[in-house]
Amino acid sequence: MKKTYILDTNILIQTDGEIIFSLDDNDVVITNTTLEELDHLKTAPGETGYSARESIRKIFSFRHSEGSYTGGYPVGNGGTFRIEMDHLDGSLPQGWSLDKPDNRIIAAARSMTDENPEGTFLITNDAAMRIKALANGIHAQGYHNDEVDVNKIYKGRIEVETDQATIDNLYELRDISTEDELVENEFVRFKADNHSALTYYKDKAYHLIDPKMTVFGGVRPKNEGQAFALHALTAPADEIPLVILKGEAGTGKTYLSLAAALDQTYDSASTRLYDQVIITRSNTLSDADIGFLPGTLEEKMTPLLAPFYDNVRELLRKGSKEDFAQIDMQVQDMMQTGVINICSLAYIRGRSIPRSFMIVDEVQNMSPIQVKSLVTRAGLGTKLVLLGDPDQIDTPKLSKRSNGLSYIAEKMAGNPLCMQLTFKDTESVRSPLATAAAKIL
Repeated sequence: MKKTYILDTNILIQTDGEIIFSLDDNDVVITNTTLEELDHLKTAPGETGYSARESIRKIFSFRHSEGSYTGGYPVGNGGTFRIEMDHLDGSLPQGWSLDKPDNRIIAAARSMTDENPEGTFLITNDAAMRIKALANGIHAQGYHNDEVDVNKIYKGRIEVETDQATIDNLYELRDISTEDELVENEFVRFKADNHSALTYYKDKAYHLIDPKMTVFGGVRPKNEGQAFALHALTAPADEIPLVILKGEAGTGKTYLSLAAALDQTYDSASTRLYDQVIITRSNTLSDADIGFLPGTLEEKMTPLLAPFYDNVRELLRKGSKEDFAQIDMQVQDMMQTGVINICSLAYIRGRSIPRSFMIVDEVQNMSPIQVKSLVTRAGLGTKLVLLGDPDQIDTPKLSKRSNGLSYIAEKMAGNPLCMQLTFKDTESVRSPLATAAAKIL
C-alpha cells in the first residue's frame, strides 16, 4: 500500500533534506508550517543553519520538474513530493492553540489521516510531538535509516584458538595465506596455550603485527588493543586513510593517536609523511555559544581540546626532565610553526584537507550527516582518525544507535580503506584510583 509520510522540520534538519528522495514509491509531504520554520532557521549559525539551507535548496530544485508544489512533483520510484498548505480543519483537543507550529502540523496531519487512516504517518524525532500525534490518532514514528543494531556492532577484532605450529609459522613467515572468509582489515589474535600472535586479515591472508613497535620517543603499546590500534595509526594513508577507535576513557585512544601523528609529522620537511596534525573534537556547545566566547579561535577551542594539550605535554615530557614551562614553549612552537593546528568542526565544511594527520575526538556526539560531511573533507595523503565512546553521549537528540560514530563504524566495516577497533573494558590504562572510582561510583 502506498503511504503518505509527513516530515517534521527536525527530520529535514537531521538529514539535510535527503530524506525527501529516500522514501521510494511513497508520497512525501511537508506542511507550509515546516517551510516557514526552515526559512526561520536558514540564518541560524553552524550546522542547523546549513542543514536548513540545504533542505530549502533541495525543495527549490523541483521547480524545473513537471508538476507543482501543491499538486506534487515526481520523486523516487513512483512517489511524489508536495507541500501541504496547512488545511487546518483537522479536529484538535479543546485548548490546543494553533499559534504553536507543532500543533498546526498535527492539525494538518489529522486531516490527512482522515483521508487515508492506515497509510498516513508523521515522521518526527521529537518525542513530545509523537506523543501528541498518537494522542490524536495519528500514526507517528521516528526516522531510523541512520540507526544501527547495537547488538551487532562491528568490533574490528576476533580471537581464534589454534595450535603452536600455526603460531610458529606466523612468526617465521609473517604472512600466511588462508581460505578463511573474514572481514577485510579485521584484527585477529591467534592463541595457543600461553602463546599468541597478533595479526590482521587482508587479501585472503593473515599478516603479523609487531606488538612491540614504538613511536615518538619510545611510546609502545601496553596491551593487545593498543598494539592493534598503533598498527592502524601508523599504516600509510594511501593504504588506510581512515581509522576508527572506540572505547571508554583511559584506553589510550587520544594518547596513541597523537603519538603516531607526531611521529610521522614532527620531523624535517623532507622526511615527514604529513604536513600537519589537525586536532578537533565535537562539542555539546552550539556554534553560536562558541562564537560569543572571547578571544581567537584557538583560545575559544582551548577548553574543549584540553585532553589533547595534556597528552601532547605528556608525550614531549616522556623521558625528559624539562619543567612544564619549557614543555609549554615546545607546544606553542609546534602551533606557531604549523605542526599542530586547532580546528573547529564548524569551519571544516567546504575545505579539502591534503597531507594531514587529522584527529577528531568525541565523534559519538556528532550526527551521521555531520560525520558524512567530515569524512568527505579528507584530501589526498590525509589520514583521518575518529575517536569516541558510544556509551558516553552528551547530545540529547542522539543515542547509541543513531550517533555518527556508530553509523560510520557500521558503514565502513570491511572497507579496505578503513581499520577500526573497539577496545575492551579490561584494556583501560587508567590509574588505580580512577579505575576503582569508575567501578564503585
